[in-house]
Parts: sequence; C-alpha cells; structure tokens
Amino acid sequence: MRLRTDAKKRRGSLFTNPGGPGVSGTGEFHRERSLDIMEQSGGYYDIISWDLRGINDTFPAAKCFQSQQLADNFWAGSLWYEGSEFDLQGFYARVESEDVKMRAFWEQCAKMSGDILPYLGTAATARDVASMVDAIDGTDSDINYCFVNYPSLLRTPILLIVDLRLYALLVVEIFLALMAPRSKWQPLARYLKAQDDLINAKSDGEKASILQAWSITNQKMGLADTLDRHELKQFWDFDFLYAHRV
Repeated sequence: MRLRTDAKKRRGSLFTNPGGPGVSGTGEFHRERSLDIMEQSGGYYDIISWDLRGINDTFPAAKCFQSQQLADNFWAGSLWYEGSEFDLQGFYARVESEDVKMRAFWEQCAKMSGDILPYLGTAATARDVASMVDAIDGTDSDINYCFVNYPSLLRTPILLIVDLRLYALLVVEIFLALMAPRSKWQPLARYLKAQDDLINAKSDGEKASILQAWSITNQKMGLADTLDRHELKQFWDFDFLYAHRV
C-alpha cells in the first residue's frame, strides 16, 4: 500500500508496519494511520506499508490449525486465552506447563507450515524492506523506516543485513509516553502504583476499587488524551528529522 506525497517535495519513501503482531499493513486501520504518519513526518515521503510474509493477504499463508475451533480447543485453559492474574506464585506455578504448550504449538505449526517457515521471520522482513526500496526508489537507495510496536525489533537486523543503508528511522514504542512532556509523568506514576497495589490487595473488593482507578488512569495515559495533535506532531517531527538520522 502506497500513499504518495507531493512529487515536488518528495525525498523518498518511508516504510512502516502497524505491528500487533498480526495487524494488517494494508487494512483500513493502517490506511488511516498512514495519513497521520505522512503529516507527522512533514509530508516529504511516500508512506509505504505491506503485510509481512505468512500473514493476512500474503500467500502462501502460515497456518497452525485447520480451523478456529481446533485452535480454541488447543489453547483452552492456557494463559494465552485466560490471561494471567496478579498472583505471582500462581503465574510461576504454570510456567512449566505453558512452556510445554508453546513447544507443542511450535510442533503443530511446523507440521502444517514447515515448508515455508524457513522463509519467514525478522531477517526475511529486513531483506524485503531493502528489496522494496530498490524497486521503488532505485538500487541501494537510502532506507527510511518508522518502527511501531514489535517491528521496532527490525532496526538492528536492517542495519546488519543491508550494509548500513538505513538513513533515517523513527522508533515508536510504548516508551513514547515516557518521552512526553513532564506533566504526563503523573498518570504514569499512578498507573504503576495501581499494578503494585493489585499484587498486594487483600480482598476482591479492594481489587475492584484498584482496577477502577487503574482504568481511569489507563485512559489518561492514552496518547490521544495526553498529547494533542499539535504537540505530538512537534515531538515526532523533531524525532524523525534530527534525532534518529544515522
């Protein structure tokens, strides 16, 4: 998916992927997000996104189960479906059984998709980015990448695999909230305290009260609430155009 900028001000292409993992890079969510990324990066780049190998609209797709029902049956009773409580001892007590489950999951994936699994993963994605840049901007052109969520793990492989062709990058992770103006630290402090209080709660009523306060704090921590569009644009423009050039 390619969102073109004004040809007169174009500096190249900016590649991005929504993360998740598993969120489509060509779906409606990222179509809207691409408009924001273009604005926040100054409108100098075509915004390009795609589906990573093995998922969403790519072919062949990696599958581990024949149906959703079989997947539900496999994961039933696991932390993957139930989530983890704030009882640390209860969590640690299940580590071994969950490890066995994950190993069985890998074996199931290898059984159904073993012929394509060697061609999936971080290294393949890094090479795909380099190939797309070569095709769109010309062989050995600079690579510009906006890393969001788990694709931020790609920054090191891209540097290693494509001979330091990475020209500019923007890493957008959960730490973005920590780099916000100082006034935003107070909601974060309340959020972290709520987690600690949940671990030490003595009753269900106390947990419910803490969770209610936690929910309110969590909403305040959302970027849409804590950073207005103008403030966020200023932050990202500086971060992209100067702080992360390599």
